[in-house]
Amino acid sequence: MTDHLNPKPSEVMEKSQFYKARKEQGESVAEFAAQLKKLLHNCNFSNLRDSLRDQLVCKLRDQDTRVKLFETESLTYDSALKGAITRETALRNASNSIHK
Repeated sequence: MTDHLNPKPSEVMEKSQFYKARKEQGESVAEFAAQLKKLLHNCNFSNLRDSLRDQLVCKLRDQDTRVKLFETESLTYDSALKGAITRETALRNASNSIHK
């Protein structure tokens, strides 16, 4: 009876939402990573961290950051997130120092 009232989300639909997610203009890398983690909940990927890593890197807006992460050997989700946040912070700091 409760299955009719609270149907299980479609795994294909959940994966579609996960794959469609992209980092928006003005959204921080940390905010984007948090959004991906929420979307991942019902996807049933066999390797959650690899799926998070791949989506995080591939959907970043900054091409230079993506290229740098693509060049990183044995890239993990944690190292990709750290690298993207570090680059984002450096770019923001450089922009702020130029505009002072």
